[in-house]
Amino acid sequence: MRPAPGSYLSLTRVWSPGDRIEISMPFTLRIERALDDPSAQSLCYGPLVLPALNNSRTWRTFSFYQHLKLDGDLGAAVKPLGQPNFFGTHGHTLRPLYIGVNDAHHICFKRAEPTVVFGAVESGVSNETVDDKGFSFLDRVWQAAPFADHGRFVQRVLNVSAEWQARGRFTRHDRREVINAAVRAEDSMRPS
Repeated sequence: MRPAPGSYLSLTRVWSPGDRIEISMPFTLRIERALDDPSAQSLCYGPLVLPALNNSRTWRTFSFYQHLKLDGDLGAAVKPLGQPNFFGTHGHTLRPLYIGVNDAHHICFKRAEPTVVFGAVESGVSNETVDDKGFSFLDRVWQAAPFADHGRFVQRVLNVSAEWQARGRFTRHDRREVINAAVRAEDSMRPS
């Protein structure tokens, strides 16, 4: 039985000793943005917040988009470590917030995605311009992930870059470079 996400599931039957219910709740990695500053973000695994262990008093800076494949899975940039719910990225250990509350950690990090890059293909175009909600060009593109195929990914890049150019965030040259990079990135964006 597969209930719809966000709904309830009722089990009605005559129960006997030894009956079992198995529940599978696959967690995925995702980003949560701070409401007042979209560049301040937290990494989560299902409902678990994953702070980065570090005693520095400055922001940790992470970049993820260059690692994403068409499925948009952050697992390409955030790797599981030996213990359940422990991950590593950018030289940092990430672990659930409920473990070791006395350890120095960063619940939020700053996102740094300075140029528009698709896999291993650089466009040379700045990604630092944001819209009125604080989202960059790459943020807007990847909101539509997962992509069924490379053609749908390129279509998304075409649509968002047209919007970016119409609003003066990209020049015609910028848009052309971004589209060319998206087309050339097909091989580097295939899921492994």
